[in-house]
Amino acid sequence: MSDEFDSPQADSPESAGNDAADGYVLDPETDRAADEPSGGSRELIDLVKAAILADADQERRFSLAGLLAVVTLAGLVLGIGTHLSPAVFAGVTGLAALAGMVALAVAQDRWAIAQLAWWVLFAIYLLATARAIWL
Repeated sequence: MSDEFDSPQADSPESAGNDAADGYVLDPETDRAADEPSGGSRELIDLVKAAILADADQERRFSLAGLLAVVTLAGLVLGIGTHLSPAVFAGVTGLAALAGMVALAVAQDRWAIAQLAWWVLFAIYLLATARAIWL
């Protein structure tokens, strides 16, 4: 038997059309539903919340393979930059950084490795711009 029948509010005509029809009766002292989970189910809910938060932290991490890929791509970009004039290389990396920024802003899931790759590309752009200005 549920708690809604034990509550004095469940028998009143005012609550018959409101909360009792939905199966929830508010306790006037606490303003909470009488059939709210307690005890063991509350612990289960806390465990589920902790598991969800742990999965959310996984999106902020990146693997060693991802880091290796970012460093390899950065080396390739810098290698290609030696064959271009400094002004052209700064312009190309600037456009690539702008495109990457837009892609990260539009993306639903922002991976940590993609953010790291963008910051590395942005650093390369700043170095290429400084080289184009002073050389």
